[in-house]
Amino acid sequence: MKKILKKIRIKFCLAQIIFLIVGCAENKLLIADASLPSKHEIFDPNHYLGDHIKISKPQPGLIKQVILDITSPEGYQFIANAKPQMRLLSKNGLLLKSFDIPQLDHSRFNVNLTVPDDLLFAELSLYYCRESKRGLCLIKKILFEIPVNHGLLPNDVFLTYTITDEAI
Repeated sequence: MKKILKKIRIKFCLAQIIFLIVGCAENKLLIADASLPSKHEIFDPNHYLGDHIKISKPQPGLIKQVILDITSPEGYQFIANAKPQMRLLSKNGLLLKSFDIPQLDHSRFNVNLTVPDDLLFAELSLYYCRESKRGLCLIKKILFEIPVNHGLLPNDVFLTYTITDEAI
């Protein structure tokens, strides 16, 4: 069983190590396509291959909106046409909602979601490139672990993060 899990993790790692090479030809960016993990992938937050952020303050069981405020590193820009996404997952890994992310700062998503458990995960897959005409594009995977208190009044959830490195 351990060998099978190791093979799955290795395949997942290889799938996540995607470097997008950006060229500039008459001001047109050439970006390779990348995709999120398959819906059949085993969700295990304890072995997440990205930044795992645990939110300490419980959030309401009924979420009206998720508001993102993500800052990319200095000298880099967010690439919206690479199809960055946010996935909302139950604690068992069940996909509850999925959204394309049009911008990093102050993006609002109307979710109107009743969280089925006492825990919610928000997974972000982001792509950013050097602002110069030629450079390397990078991938950032972020998993927010959000405790849920069903006794709280419905409200919005704010997720903030600053990308400080150039790692995947």
